[in-house]
Amino acid sequence: MVLHFLIVDTDTSAAQVTCALIARAIPEAMLVVAPTFEHARLSMQGQHLDALIIDPSPHSQEGARLIEQFKATRPDARVIVVASMPTPALRRMMAGLRVDTYLEKPALLPLLRHELQGLVRDAAPETTTSRT
Repeated sequence: MVLHFLIVDTDTSAAQVTCALIARAIPEAMLVVAPTFEHARLSMQGQHLDALIIDPSPHSQEGARLIEQFKATRPDARVIVVASMPTPALRRMMAGLRVDTYLEKPALLPLLRHELQGLVRDAAPETTTSRT
């Protein structure tokens, strides 16, 4: 099963690192990168997405609205927040949105890799064996 990711990060370098990490962990993944929240909204229309990876910093209110919209249209998809400028207010806001995973930079790469492995496991079709 091919997983589809929408990566939203206004920091182009950070988005490239996230893409590289996903490509290494899930080579067959389809990646869409949105450099703005508006681009992300447009990218969400008409696309099947398995996960949203977003850095809502520094525009946390607009990021929160995007997460709400994503969860409303794709309740079964995962939302992974990667906060570059974490604050107590952002942590509370993301907890209130019930994001699936909340990570703070810089302790990110191993944790994101672990989340991606879980996503692959969850997306894999269950196999059954029968004996005759």
